[in-house]
Amino acid sequence: MSRSGSAYAPAFQFQRGDAGIRVKKPGRRAPLDMKRVLLALGLTALGFFAVHEAYRLVISWGKLTIRRVDLSCPDKTVGAEIDQTLKGIHWGNILLLDISDVRRRIESLPWVKSARIRKIFPSSVKIDVAVREPAAVLEKEGLILIDPEGVELGPAGPERSSGLPVLVDEGRFRDGAADKIGRARECLDAMTPEERSEAETLDLSDAGDVVLKFRSGPTRLKLGDELFGQRIALFRKMKDRWESELGPLEYVDLRFSDRVYVKTAGASPPAKEPLDSDKETR
Repeated sequence: MSRSGSAYAPAFQFQRGDAGIRVKKPGRRAPLDMKRVLLALGLTALGFFAVHEAYRLVISWGKLTIRRVDLSCPDKTVGAEIDQTLKGIHWGNILLLDISDVRRRIESLPWVKSARIRKIFPSSVKIDVAVREPAAVLEKEGLILIDPEGVELGPAGPERSSGLPVLVDEGRFRDGAADKIGRARECLDAMTPEERSEAETLDLSDAGDVVLKFRSGPTRLKLGDELFGQRIALFRKMKDRWESELGPLEYVDLRFSDRVYVKTAGASPPAKEPLDSDKETR
């Protein structure tokens, strides 16, 4: 059965133009130009040679040879010791100087706290030294000076140890030295400058009790392990009154918050007399 009025469209097929298809063929590599390669290698070698020669020239240049070392040290004795240490250093060219090695040598000395080293071109070195300050004398097998951090500085000669408190321990600080010295430092830090100058000994034999003695008298103060400043202030305030009432005091036990125990000099057997510290201080 035929369909009337219907249109017939033939199938359309896409086709390239009639022109021939161009195929890209891989191009031929240019032949290696050996002259250019050799020229590049030659220029590179020449550059390395120039740098090497410049380096040799600089490190051998006489104007860069260290000729002056300026040392600034507040202590003449320590400065003389540093001078002896520096004599073993070959200074040479300033560019080749290893500052860290020089600093290590100087700071290995007990009295040196820190050293700052600077290169001053073209031929000088500047060294600034900070020196440790002695804070106390440690009674071990001998008398040893120590700084506030407990660093041992060397034997306590009369010039350097004069006026410094002596830290004592029944065990000669063979055990727990760091903790004991730390408690002594806390106690000294709690004192006024006047009290520190008067402090003669700090006995650290008991781990929980710092026993202080001033140069001004024989009385020993049992301070415990805290409130050092307050307890010392109480003793200094009440000392004259207690002695007028009780006589010379061998020791005063200040470790308790509400009472004070004392032992009078020459009492036998040891007699402890409680004093109401709150009542006395009002």
